[in-house]
Amino acid sequence: MISPIEFLKELKENNIDTYYGVPDSLLKSLGDAINDSVLVSNHSITPNEGIAVSRAIGYFSATRQLPVVYMQNSGLGNAVNPLLSLADPQVYGVPMLIIVGWRGEIVGQDQIADEPQHRKQGRVTIDLIHSMGYNYFVVDKDSCYKTIVCESVALARQKQEPVFLVVRKDTFSAHNSSSPKNRFKMNREEAIKNVLTLLPDDCISVATTGKTGREIFELRQSLNMPHHTDFLCVGGMGHASSIAAEIARYKPERSVVCFDGDGAALMHLASMQHAASQKNFLHIILNNCAHESVGGQSTSFDELDAASLARSFGYAKFAYITEKDELCRETTNFFHTQQSTLFIIGCKIGSRDDLGRPTTPAREQYAAFTNFVNSK
Repeated sequence: MISPIEFLKELKENNIDTYYGVPDSLLKSLGDAINDSVLVSNHSITPNEGIAVSRAIGYFSATRQLPVVYMQNSGLGNAVNPLLSLADPQVYGVPMLIIVGWRGEIVGQDQIADEPQHRKQGRVTIDLIHSMGYNYFVVDKDSCYKTIVCESVALARQKQEPVFLVVRKDTFSAHNSSSPKNRFKMNREEAIKNVLTLLPDDCISVATTGKTGREIFELRQSLNMPHHTDFLCVGGMGHASSIAAEIARYKPERSVVCFDGDGAALMHLASMQHAASQKNFLHIILNNCAHESVGGQSTSFDELDAASLARSFGYAKFAYITEKDELCRETTNFFHTQQSTLFIIGCKIGSRDDLGRPTTPAREQYAAFTNFVNSK
């Protein structure tokens, strides 16, 4: 395996020391190494991949130094627009290295086992980069990374364009880093359980990417509740609230609850303006100040003035909740008043070691969900 620290040293040898990106579980040890060894001012965890590319363009414009952008391959869609319409050599020609974690990777003619949301993305990752016309290097645990770094940097500078490093699973060795913590006491699963037990039978639920949906699925099972009430966004990070709000718009007689995350909410924050206009919509942001499902790297959500944010977007009610009793009281009040509401629930970082994944096939789950949504 490649030591992430040695990999960063090689980038430093090539005069690269500035990083922008969205955390990825496959690149976790690299991300931890960046956090621990790169100056805070030289590393920015961005809300989405398009912003990472845009900030990299700004950095190169200001310094003429090559930046690194990192992401999971699922984030390529967010990055395509600024890459092709700004960084491309047919426009401004802005060089950068883009490190992509390859979920659902192809080995020979076969695809490794991965979750449904990563299969199609994994199959088309190389084709997508190729179709954009950019050079790429596939990196695995046995790669001569020093040669790859030198060649990719030289190519980016020579052609004045982005160059990709596509990283396979288990490429980087572990990097010991301190476990992230925050000030909150209530855990996320406890918060979700308290809300689920108060939902009316006809309430529609949408859950964000990551562990939230997995916890909802298992809580429904343990509480003997049906699954057809829930849309689990196994992919499409940042889009849960838009899906939920549009369902609320077309089903005004039904209550709709979105279980969102802090990192996911930040990814497409502007969608909250539309969400806030739906009177039957309860938007719950489970805030643990971290990208927990991909390694625990911090988000900047707690730096926001949440009350002002809710007011400016137009939510009729807002509450920042850290205690169980308050959560139950405010949730009950929502169903009595039916006003667009934003809850931010402070949750500690962590989940059960035995947390599983949804066992119902995605298409089957979705068919049951749409039948439920359209049943009344």
